[in-house]
Amino acid sequence: MQTETDGDRGWLPDEPHAWRPEVLLIEDDDEMRALLAGVLRRDGFRVVTARDGYEALSMLGSILVDRRRSGVPDLIVTDQRMPGSDGLSVLEAARTMQIPSPVILITAFGDEEIHERVAGFPDATVLDKPFEMEDLLQQARRFLGLVA
Repeated sequence: MQTETDGDRGWLPDEPHAWRPEVLLIEDDDEMRALLAGVLRRDGFRVVTARDGYEALSMLGSILVDRRRSGVPDLIVTDQRMPGSDGLSVLEAARTMQIPSPVILITAFGDEEIHERVAGFPDATVLDKPFEMEDLLQQARRFLGLVA
């Protein structure tokens, strides 16, 4: 399993003792994954990436098997359409595994059914492509209680 992390664990550069929320970013497109990770990191988030839903679920499962609840990400950002397991399946599996992380599902195919299914989860939302990066950051901050 290959994952990418930002290396430093838990500190904002301008606030040496500040908590930095961790985001699990799941995106199969290399360029989009790098872009989203960069935007999130610049906003102060720690980012761990997975290339597809299977890799992400394997990571989450390992955390649970090791009983490291502290390793559970504070937020999951996932693409909807990926090879293998899609974003909605990741959301549903995370809830089955009792992973409490809020989820932002990103899709270029935001049909009504996806929006309705995600609406059944109070701690999940859908962002339709194209979207402004600030919209992603606002949703992330809102889920993590970082905005009033």
